[in-house]
Amino acid sequence: GTIRRSPELLSKWSTKNAEQNKPVQKGLLKVALERLRPGGICLYSTCSLNPIENDEVVEETLQELNTISNHEYSLLNLEGNSE
Repeated sequence: GTIRRSPELLSKWSTKNAEQNKPVQKGLLKVALERLRPGGICLYSTCSLNPIENDEVVEETLQELNTISNHEYSLLNLEGNSE
C-alpha cells in the first residue's frame, strides 16, 4: 500500500536505508516482546517486503532475546504450531 500511495518512495529505497532502519525495528520488536505476558502473542508487521526489514529483524531479535532471557520466544505458523 505504501508504494501504491507514494510511488516516489520506491526510488529512495536502498539496502543501506534498510540496514539503517533495522536497529530501530529490532528495538521496537524487542520492547514489545519483553512486555508480553507468558503465552502472549506479538504480531510484527512492516510496510516493507524486504527480508532485511522483516525476516532478519525477527530472526535476530528472537535469537538475541533467547540468549539473554529466562523466557523462550518462538515463531508460530499460520496453524498456530511452533516452527
